[in-house]
Amino acid sequence: MVAASLPSVVVLCSDADGVGGIETATRTLYIVLDSSNENPRMVSLQSSRFKAGRRRAAKAAFIFAALRATLGLPPDAVIVATHLGLAPVAWFCSLMSHRPFVVWFHGREVWRPASKLKRMAVDHAAAIWSVSEFTQRESFDWLPRRHPAEVLLHHGLQEAHLSKLARISHCESSFTRIVTLSRLDPQNRYKGIDTLIRATAALATQSSNLQLSVIGGGEDRAYLENLARQLGVSDMVTFHGRLEWKDIEDIYAESTIFALPSRQRSGLQAEGDGFGIATIEACAAALPVVVGEGGCSASIVEGVTGISATPADLSHVLAGITLLLDDPAAARRMGEAGREHVLRNFSEPAFANRVRAALRAVRVTNAAEPRRERVRLGE
Repeated sequence: MVAASLPSVVVLCSDADGVGGIETATRTLYIVLDSSNENPRMVSLQSSRFKAGRRRAAKAAFIFAALRATLGLPPDAVIVATHLGLAPVAWFCSLMSHRPFVVWFHGREVWRPASKLKRMAVDHAAAIWSVSEFTQRESFDWLPRRHPAEVLLHHGLQEAHLSKLARISHCESSFTRIVTLSRLDPQNRYKGIDTLIRATAALATQSSNLQLSVIGGGEDRAYLENLARQLGVSDMVTFHGRLEWKDIEDIYAESTIFALPSRQRSGLQAEGDGFGIATIEACAAALPVVVGEGGCSASIVEGVTGISATPADLSHVLAGITLLLDDPAAARRMGEAGREHVLRNFSEPAFANRVRAALRAVRVTNAAEPRRERVRLGE
């Protein structure tokens, strides 16, 4: 675990209790730091004590709490902004406290042009942590130059959660089930649930016992249900809504394939997944996966633990799914390889090791001076 000589950490986050990928990753980071006796402090913008007041006053209270948390730690403490939007706050705290800060890049929030203030904050950061090579590459389009301290910090799964997924045993079933998991909101249409419904319709003539299970709730459910009706596959698509993990595990145990063909787009209308926590959760459950090219593909070994497909091309997604359906033995081998891959690379201890390397790469320097030298840091 993280050595005692490493710096204490102040974690700045948007919502410590949220259900999204960034929020989940932030909680895992805090758990890793806390279990390593690094005395972390977390300050959440969505904390009830800030939400109670007016928006501007709440933001001011958040900034004050972040600075107070920073000043309450040793001089070598590190500030971690877990979202690009918090980079200016981290920079301010760094200037006031003379402690370095880092910014954790995740996905679409850094694939679009950022404001001048955010660009300046990133330029003064001691390091940038990116969850995937894809995110690292796409963020360079708006950065004024390559940051000298770039560190890959893939997500990890909390040990209690991973152990339950890794114990899932798949049972024989009279039907073939493709399962997917996503929030069903209009802003998350890039997840490709509509593509999976179209794929189900295309496969209906070849397999009468095919089922698509959609886990997750949101305002877009009605749109997707209507699409299934229009394509004549309402009886083949089950919308489960938002479920507890115990129920999700039961569905995974009866499933054949996990699919999430997320579409990726950079620029002003950026959308997509920077890494794909849902993908490694499915791999941990020994499910072979079909994912969209881009950030999600960072969580698989191509052709070994899963298949990446061009999400905008239905035929390409169909080819990946069909390849697994036509060879059940190969699909099972891929699922087992995926479970081993996650246990080895995305467990809590593996994530802790990456955090340790990332923190050791942070050098205590004057945050008022931009980083000019170009030094590539590995994990």
